[in-house]
Amino acid sequence: MPPPTRSALPVLTYFWFKGVCRYLDDLVARVDTPQLNEYRTPTLKALEYAHLHFEDGVARIDFFSHTSGYGSLKTGILCRESDWQVLSLEQVCISCLPPLSAVKDLCIYQNPYNPYLDPHRQDNVDNTLWLELLHLFTAVKNLYISTVFVPRIAPALLELVGGRTTEVLLVLQNIFLQRFRPSEPVQEGIQQFVTMRQVTGRPIAVSRWVSTYHPPLPFSLFLGIIVVGLIAYRAEWRQRGHIFEIRSSSPPPSYPP
Repeated sequence: MPPPTRSALPVLTYFWFKGVCRYLDDLVARVDTPQLNEYRTPTLKALEYAHLHFEDGVARIDFFSHTSGYGSLKTGILCRESDWQVLSLEQVCISCLPPLSAVKDLCIYQNPYNPYLDPHRQDNVDNTLWLELLHLFTAVKNLYISTVFVPRIAPALLELVGGRTTEVLLVLQNIFLQRFRPSEPVQEGIQQFVTMRQVTGRPIAVSRWVSTYHPPLPFSLFLGIIVVGLIAYRAEWRQRGHIFEIRSSSPPPSYPP
């Protein structure tokens, strides 16, 4: 079959896609977008930071750069089960995202302050799934793990102890753990992994992750805070004999999920 005819979109500056990944592959193969900086191949190769973000019902992977000044590439998967979230991110990384060989910093994060997360929810992710996902990031030097994921990643790394410690994250130099204190013992799986890497001549330092990243509040929660504040403000004005009303002449803007 002849190659698909490509269409030029010379003034397109923003692109947002929601759907099955293979459809995105087909779409990208058919369009030229010279001004879409965040989806040009040279730009994608410069995105050296990957952020795996897990929430209740959605898993995201965000790529951006610390130094190049380029934008970011963000992909989300609607999925509730933890094992499917990890598996889905792995498939997305394999299929239609920028080369992972450029990624030097990998962050695995979950916002513990999200009110929609169930603190008693059991994690059913098999260690093999975590290892298969980490195996894709061959150039990562710095691994950042949030508090929620330390007890989930540690058992997976423990499986590598005993001759397999160089199977994943071969060039890893640093592990940063959120809320870690040097005076406290490191999670067993991580400690044994670090010890074995020291034996193989590839030392890894474990340090505290002082995160400057603050995930945005869910829009519904943000809106709720505003509404509560306005109600309280309006009540105070009424007590003082004033009338305070909010009116809107147009519907509120829509936001992507």
